[in-house]
Amino acid sequence: MNSPSGTIQNLGMRPLKAGLIYFLLVFALGWVLGPIRELWAMPRFGRIAALLVEAVIMLIAMVVSSRWVMRRFNVPQTLASTIPMGVVALAILAPAEIAGVLWVRGLSLREYLASFVTAPGVISAVMFLVFAAMPTLVMLPRAYVRAHNRQPSREQETRRVN
Repeated sequence: MNSPSGTIQNLGMRPLKAGLIYFLLVFALGWVLGPIRELWAMPRFGRIAALLVEAVIMLIAMVVSSRWVMRRFNVPQTLASTIPMGVVALAILAPAEIAGVLWVRGLSLREYLASFVTAPGVISAVMFLVFAAMPTLVMLPRAYVRAHNRQPSREQETRRVN
């Protein structure tokens, strides 16, 4: 039975579920691109160039994934929904990234954290922040258009005429 409280719970869960699916989609692509970057692109183009190429691909994936997930889960186009979606995705990404670095690359946690003061580390940190912000970033242009294309209310129209 759909009660008002059930509806409220569903509305509150949408951004959380959407954040999980957004994480899974982007992380899956990153899991595929990582070995390609490390084993193929880095030896040919260097670390920075390989990271930047991967970053562009990941940015496109973030935009497409966040838009699709928000439509699929009917996430409200509000800061109150898009910010939690991005925070949830980042909260899942952080431990997954650390586990992957420790397990796959064999780095210690200290070595991994120290890598963030290098140019590749800065690129990675920026990408993590963009990943978290992307649901909100893709929502902002639509929100701006909606806010500026609203039809004036009768009261506003009356005030303008008088």
